[in-house]
Amino acid sequence: EVGDPLFTNAAAGEYTLKASSPALDYAPNASSFRFTRDARLRNVDLAFNSNEHGPLDLGAYEMAVSDFPQANLQVTNNGSGAGTVVPGATREYNFLLFNGGPGDSLSTRVTSTHSANLSGCAWTCSVFGSGTCPASSGTGPINHEAMLPSGAVLLYSTSCNVANNASGTISSVFAAISDNAVDPNIADNTLTITDTVQQGTDLALTIFDGVTNVFPGGSVTYGITVRNNGNVNSGNVVVTDTFPTGLTCTWTCTGDFSGTCTASGSGNIADIANLPAGTPASRGEVTYVAVCTVAPSAQGSLVNTATVTANPSVPDFNTSNNTATDTNNVGPRIDLIASI
Repeated sequence: EVGDPLFTNAAAGEYTLKASSPALDYAPNASSFRFTRDARLRNVDLAFNSNEHGPLDLGAYEMAVSDFPQANLQVTNNGSGAGTVVPGATREYNFLLFNGGPGDSLSTRVTSTHSANLSGCAWTCSVFGSGTCPASSGTGPINHEAMLPSGAVLLYSTSCNVANNASGTISSVFAAISDNAVDPNIADNTLTITDTVQQGTDLALTIFDGVTNVFPGGSVTYGITVRNNGNVNSGNVVVTDTFPTGLTCTWTCTGDFSGTCTASGSGNIADIANLPAGTPASRGEVTYVAVCTVAPSAQGSLVNTATVTANPSVPDFNTSNNTATDTNNVGPRIDLIASI
């Protein structure tokens, strides 16, 4: 006795076995079991499971393979691509699940599995045609039963976070199997997408002075921070800041979390810094503090742009955060005259 055989829908007369049925591959030989409905020999072995207990399936009302509906399920890439990812990024996948028929797959097990370096996965499911998603969205790997009549299409979108210390390759596998129908071609039931993890740096620069207006003859202080958000050490990076006309500056620099830079200088910044990788809370960084005098003749606005450039031997896979700009309006010069 193996317990509940997990028929697809016994109440509706569907005495086929689900893929999770304990009756699959439980019969030791063909002569030991017969159908009670039509006296046919127990000689059916559905291709759901490996033969763990015996070469055949056990179930009094199980139909022969030829009696099952034919449902050609297909899992196809829908623009996910396959190539390179970077540590700490989000990997997005899109795939289609299509039932090419001719029969219906009323109980379709849809699953996803992901590499250990992928976490925080979330998914959505939408319907094209007459299919049914068991839910419109969820978190974690996909693992549910969907309904796909012949011709139905389900569109899945999944996003996962790539670990900050990821290396080598990462893979995601999306699969579908029918619990109530025989698939004539299981080769297209699984989609595997593999990416190479790109090792590199992600230098990020910010600039801040805390004011929006400066005045002729006054001063302004800029703070410029450069950080390595990547997963490898980044040495000999170039930090530049060509101060706008109307400013005369001196600057100092300090490093945090083993970041190094030139301690001080005057005029424009054109410095070489070293920024080791680290954990999210301890990534190498340097901070420049530039104290600038505003010329008495300054007017209009002062636009200050700073840039960090990676060493070509350690590529920066995200250059969108390598430059920052701060703009200040120059107010009118005020002369105070005291009289007695």
